[in-house]
Amino acid sequence: MVLQFQTDEPASVAQNEKLLKPGYRQVVAGLRPAYEPKDLVGKWVALLANLKPSNFKGVRSEGMLLTAVKGKTTGLLTVPTEVAEKLKLQRGALAVPQDCVAAFKPNYDVKKELKKLDLMTRGADGVVFFGNSPLLIDAGNGQLVPVVGDKAGEGAKIQ
Repeated sequence: MVLQFQTDEPASVAQNEKLLKPGYRQVVAGLRPAYEPKDLVGKWVALLANLKPSNFKGVRSEGMLLTAVKGKTTGLLTVPTEVAEKLKLQRGALAVPQDCVAAFKPNYDVKKELKKLDLMTRGADGVVFFGNSPLLIDAGNGQLVPVVGDKAGEGAKIQ
């Protein structure tokens, strides 16, 4: 499935990273078994944008989506749309474990390192935890919003 995500990144990012379209990222994702394309419109998802663009079957992918997987159930990492809209969440907001600070690491191999992280959903609402800390997004107005594993429930592993 080829998806376009609005990121609102400045034109300089698009130019530096040679993105197909300023303010957007194209992602190739194997979500067809879990989602119909129409079900993804308007979703607020966790997108890893600091990956080197790659090609899948000749289609350029400029990022990677994070998913919560439990058995045969796959769900995207999301912020519920009604919460994002109510808080006027900014596109491109960083998701960081509670009481941690985000830092840029050049040449960081996200795919390799993600496997080492202890990211798992907890509770019926599927909030994503890094160890004992919930994964939160700063809504930019002092409010922190938890990231959830859509469809996954408790005990899903993040991939």
